[in-house]
Amino acid sequence: RSDVEITYDPIDPQMGRALRYVAEGYSNEISQKQVANLVGLDPATFSRRFKRTVGRTFTRHVQETRVAEAARRLTDSTDPITLIAFESGFGNLASFNRVFLQLKGRTPSEYRAFRRRHTI
Repeated sequence: RSDVEITYDPIDPQMGRALRYVAEGYSNEISQKQVANLVGLDPATFSRRFKRTVGRTFTRHVQETRVAEAARRLTDSTDPITLIAFESGFGNLASFNRVFLQLKGRTPSEYRAFRRRHTI
């Protein structure tokens, strides 16, 4: 389960359903079109409402959810980084490394080493 904080306007149950879907299925392939259909909206409307409700784009939310899970596993396990990347929902290692660095300011291996040095 992801450590990304899930907050949404309870008046918008469609966005709540979308957030739950991502939180429960981040390790699978998830497309904005697929989730828009799930909640009964066309992709453009879903995109606007998601950003307005959640405060970030759908793609960014999925990335943050996946990176949060990967960061947790990098800290708590000795699993290979490649395995963590794929099991966190990234389709390839290059994408994982790029997004992880963008969001955490360190590569996955740097992050793991840093967390091990600074964890009691």
